[in-house]
Amino acid sequence: MGRNAKDSLCYRHSDSGCRSFHKCNTLASCAGRCFVDDEVASARLTLPIGQQHLFTQYIKSVACAAARGDLDVGEDRIVPSATQPDIWELRLPFQMKDKKQQYRMYYAEDEGSNPPMVAILFHLKETEELTVEEQDKRQNKRMHEAQERWKLYRDIQWGHSEQNCINCFKERKMR
Repeated sequence: MGRNAKDSLCYRHSDSGCRSFHKCNTLASCAGRCFVDDEVASARLTLPIGQQHLFTQYIKSVACAAARGDLDVGEDRIVPSATQPDIWELRLPFQMKDKKQQYRMYYAEDEGSNPPMVAILFHLKETEELTVEEQDKRQNKRMHEAQERWKLYRDIQWGHSEQNCINCFKERKMR
């Protein structure tokens, strides 16, 4: 039986209130390379200056809502995209002044693991002047890259630190 998007942790509240949603990196320290941060920063720099902060906050807010299990099931946000290992696609449409850009974050989830959610790869879905077949080919290549990254770093828990992990999406606490 295949996975259903509605079964994603992004739609189920955690007993503890919020799950860790870690961003894959090469080490469990500040010396490591955080792939997702690098990829979000690269995408951010292609935007007009006035949109850059909004973009970063948007990505963070959607990821934090996903970690809490607060995404709306009615939105087309989560898609099971690859198996062995299971990779999910988090769709992140971002409205520009004149058009909507389609961003994707590939991640893995397993409620019994630590961390239960791992963002593995972030990218802009390329659609302009491409056929559907070319779009699919590029998308599949990125999914395969996410799977390889997941396998390569799983032995070190994708660089996750048990205490105050600097590479997890975090929400600011209100004072």
